[in-house]
Amino acid sequence: MHTNAFLAALLVPAVSAQLNDLAVRAGLKYFGTALGEGTINSDSQYAAILNDKTMFGQLVPENGMKWETTEPSQGQFSYGSGDITANQAKKNGQGLRCHTLVWHSQLPSWVSGGSWTKATLTSVMETHINNVMGHYKGQCYAWDVVNEAVSDDAVWRDSVFLKTFGTDYFALSFNLAKKADPNTKLYYNDYNLEYNGAKTDKAVELVKLVQAAGAPIDGVGFQAHLIVGSTPSRANLATALKRFTALGLEVAYTELDIRHESLPASSAAAATQGNDFANVVGSCLDVAGCVGVTVWGFTDKHSWIPGTFPGEGDAMLYDASYNKKAAWTSVSSVLAAKATGTNPPASSSSATTLATVITTPSATPTSSSTPASTPTGGGSGQQTRWGQCGGIGWNGPTSCQSPSQTMYRQALRTSTVIAQPARQTLARPLFASIRFQSTETGVQGTPTGATMPLSAATRVSDRIKHDHRELQEYYNNIKKAPRDDDKVKWQNRFVWELARHSIAEELVVYPAFEKHIPDGVRMAEKDRSEHQQVKEKLDEFQSMTPSDATFEPAIDDLWATLAQHIKEEERDDLPALEKAIDADASGALARSFDRTKHFVPTRSHPSAPDRPPYETAVGLMSAPMDKLMDMFRKFPEEK
Repeated sequence: MHTNAFLAALLVPAVSAQLNDLAVRAGLKYFGTALGEGTINSDSQYAAILNDKTMFGQLVPENGMKWETTEPSQGQFSYGSGDITANQAKKNGQGLRCHTLVWHSQLPSWVSGGSWTKATLTSVMETHINNVMGHYKGQCYAWDVVNEAVSDDAVWRDSVFLKTFGTDYFALSFNLAKKADPNTKLYYNDYNLEYNGAKTDKAVELVKLVQAAGAPIDGVGFQAHLIVGSTPSRANLATALKRFTALGLEVAYTELDIRHESLPASSAAAATQGNDFANVVGSCLDVAGCVGVTVWGFTDKHSWIPGTFPGEGDAMLYDASYNKKAAWTSVSSVLAAKATGTNPPASSSSATTLATVITTPSATPTSSSTPASTPTGGGSGQQTRWGQCGGIGWNGPTSCQSPSQTMYRQALRTSTVIAQPARQTLARPLFASIRFQSTETGVQGTPTGATMPLSAATRVSDRIKHDHRELQEYYNNIKKAPRDDDKVKWQNRFVWELARHSIAEELVVYPAFEKHIPDGVRMAEKDRSEHQQVKEKLDEFQSMTPSDATFEPAIDDLWATLAQHIKEEERDDLPALEKAIDADASGALARSFDRTKHFVPTRSHPSAPDRPPYETAVGLMSAPMDKLMDMFRKFPEEK
């Protein structure tokens, strides 16, 4: 049995849920961030996130390689600021984008205010480009050679370079760069190209001028400094990108941020921001020549926007306290969907059939490849054994054929690669009875409930409260267990139940909040945020042993956070849901909740998406390995 389960698990590659790892698995070269030279050595939280290669696989300096920094006086070069990013990337094994060479802004006054001929300015440009590119030669994936040469009104931007050369400076810059470092990618970089208007037309003209002159150009960077609610659709963004890939170039988002014009942002605005981020990243995934995404900073704590646009901001993936925002989840979700090959279907009628591998405790395990069960309508009748019998959007048989084994032990004996569309749920045998605790029991009380049939707990709130009481019991058992071996068993049971419970709520219950309760979107976002805190604490606790000095404090801290969430959920959220739906709908949610728990991961994966359909996709990939490893973990004996 173990061998067959192991082979089944190997059929599904492990999926890291950090942004760069997901981006690479989705087909991009990197997911990167700008590095703030004044922040990296003064903020340890900032440094820890930025230095994580699984999160950010590429770095770009915010200011350290610009002309005023690298050559503040003619012929005197300084690389201390630029080297901060280059050295950090080298130390971490991250890629490096280099920014920028020829730009009208952040020029030292000796360049911008000088009196030049074509020959003298060519010499100055050549000296600067040779020295700066020579210093970083072999380190940069790409250089932004010419930056922001098109003005907002779609004419050539006024600069010392345009005044001296006219448009000839475009080709000159790229030729000088190619000579200085033949092996790096050479980019034109600009903002507001995303809207595919007159400015985008002018940028296309620039590329064609460079190409017509026989100068080398490899890519166009879309800076993507955007505004919440005004970001183009995913399809329209992809169309703009394709205008440049059609010219034989690669493209990338190079300075992505999406700012709120009014602060503080509402929960609805935060959700819109998440959708906008997902559209930008998704458009890159949709275009074959789009190689990567770089955000211009990742935390609201350190952002250029408030200083430039007073009263606006909160444009990043993390808030000022380094909590992941809805935008982070949206980005990870769209990357995970692509990485796992489970992009959400265009409509509810779409279906995707994958191979199914099932292992059972029988003497001769069986592997099969079969189509997904077909809904027959009506929601009645008994499904064939192991067939789908519930889930979001399911209208087929809802009665599961099941042996009389508890869900807990059956899950330990089963490893499944699920063959259903991302929005559906594969139902597996449910346990025939559960020990049901009265819903009036307070969260701080010790469960003393009696055993009763599963069908007796008909409301979704009863199902959830039952889990809460179970978790309280497991916590108490960890605390009072006399031996370390017993503590480990109850620790595993606690982790197993809490991980499944959390994801099932996010897949089944929170979407119901959003659909049925007037303030449900805010309620669901609050609960997802609290779940994220719980999952992060659970992730730390699940790897500890009782001999660790932090073991007891960790479970106490975790339970304190969880107990507060439970208290508020039972006091506010669940009553609001029950009030908004009828008994039949509540019962259907309860059944879907239970069935969903049977296929989700059994360990905490705090970086995974926290909403369907993307959480479903990542869960399908993570669950088999979790269940495989559960076979080798110790659990309490069932009574």
